[in-house]
Amino acid sequence: MKVIITEDQFNRVILKEQEEIDNQRGDGRENYENLRVILDRQGLTRMPDPESLPETMEILNLETNDIEELDLTGYHRFNNLFVLNLTNNPIRRINMDSILMGLPSGLYRIQLSYDPDYISPEEIHNFENFVHGISPDVDIVYEPINMEYR
Repeated sequence: MKVIITEDQFNRVILKEQEEIDNQRGDGRENYENLRVILDRQGLTRMPDPESLPETMEILNLETNDIEELDLTGYHRFNNLFVLNLTNNPIRRINMDSILMGLPSGLYRIQLSYDPDYISPEEIHNFENFVHGISPDVDIVYEPINMEYR
């Protein structure tokens, strides 16, 4: 089952203020659409279908949803994506085959929470080593999920 982002969810996408982007990037780009996609607290149970996401996004925030599987199938096409935030999701499975298919070339950081009842710290560490074997510059920030703060 694919998760398709609804028009309403897409309209909730929060973009940085143009002035803030100018200050950070300084490249004078006039089109700031789709740099940051914010889908936190949307009740998502799966990663969004990559076909429903803008190809130009740089940050994908999926924080505080109910996503149980880290599946990056099709995400390799997002060459501008440098931050993928999955904190406060009860990740119970990591699809390693989807990572073998390739990571976005500009990916800098993956942030995630995991469910320690399903994934051990050793397995998360092995995931980190696996990703670094493919793309050594990717920073992976992970922690066990704390259900109290959801």
